[in-house]
Amino acid sequence: MSVPAGVLEQISDTVVLGELAIPAIFAGLVAILSTIAVERLGGTMGGVLSSIPTTIVPAAVGIWGAGDDLDGFRRAVDQSGAMDGLDAYNQQAFGILTSSRLVEALDLKKEDPKLVERYGKGDPRNRDDGGPKLMEHFLMARRLVEAGARCVTLAFSRWDHHGDNFGALRQDLPLLDRGLSALLEDLHQRGLENDVSVVVWGEFGRTPTINKDGGRDHWPRVTCALLAGGGLRHGQVIGSTDRLGGEAASRPVQFGEIHATMYQALGIDVNKVTLPDLTGRPQFLVPDGCQPLREMV
Repeated sequence: MSVPAGVLEQISDTVVLGELAIPAIFAGLVAILSTIAVERLGGTMGGVLSSIPTTIVPAAVGIWGAGDDLDGFRRAVDQSGAMDGLDAYNQQAFGILTSSRLVEALDLKKEDPKLVERYGKGDPRNRDDGGPKLMEHFLMARRLVEAGARCVTLAFSRWDHHGDNFGALRQDLPLLDRGLSALLEDLHQRGLENDVSVVVWGEFGRTPTINKDGGRDHWPRVTCALLAGGGLRHGQVIGSTDRLGGEAASRPVQFGEIHATMYQALGIDVNKVTLPDLTGRPQFLVPDGCQPLREMV
C-alpha cells in the first residue's frame, strides 16, 4: 500500500522549539504528537527559510504596511505572484511561518499567569552547543498542539556530558522534571491525555562507568525512554538492564517499536503504509517488521 492522501501531511506537519541539538540521553528530546481533529497548521518549520527565495519579501513590500498582521502579509505575497515558483512543500513551510495562528500559539500572554508560573521560567542560555532550558517551551508546545500542529519537537538543554555529569544534571534535571510534569498535568486537566502522545528520549545511552573527567561517554548498548499520553497503558516499566545498567537483561525494546506505537497513535498503520526510497521502491515506515508495543496498546 502506498502513502494515501493526507499521510505525508500527518508525518511532516512539524514545529521545532529550541535549537536542534542532537541529545544524548533520554531526556534530551521531547516529541509531542497530536491527533486532535482541528484544522492543522501546514508545513514544516525549521531549516526552511534558506530555501525560500529572497524575492518573496521585496515583492510584497510595496503592498504590505508595517501595521498589517501576518495574514495580511501572506495575502500580499500571494497577490504578488512570488509564491508561484515554489513547490508544495516550500509553500506549506511559508504558510506556517506566516500564520497568525502560529504567532498566537506562541503568545503566552493569553495564558493564565498562574499556569505560566506552574511551568516556570528556566534559563534562556544555550548549554554549550545544545538548546536553552526554557520552561515556556513546554507550554508553547501544548498551545501549538491546540492550534493544530501534529508534531512538536522540543530540544531542551544538552545531555552529552563527557565531563561533570553530575554537576550538570543537578542543574538541568529539576528543570526538566518541572516542565515535563507541568505539561502532562496540563494535558490531563484539559482532557487531552488521550489525544496527545509525549515521548522523552535521545538517540543512545551513556556508559555505565564514570570516566576520568567525571562524565559518561556514548553507549549504544542500552538506553531508556519515557512515554505518556496517547491513550496508551501507562504506569509500567518495560524491560530491564543488568545491575550495572550496561546491557539489556529482559524485554529489550527496539526504537522501531516506539516509532510504530507513535504512528499508531497518529492513526497510521505501519503494516500498510509505505514511502518510496531514492530508487522508487516502497519501504515500510519502521524497520524489521517492528510493531507497536504490545504492553501499551
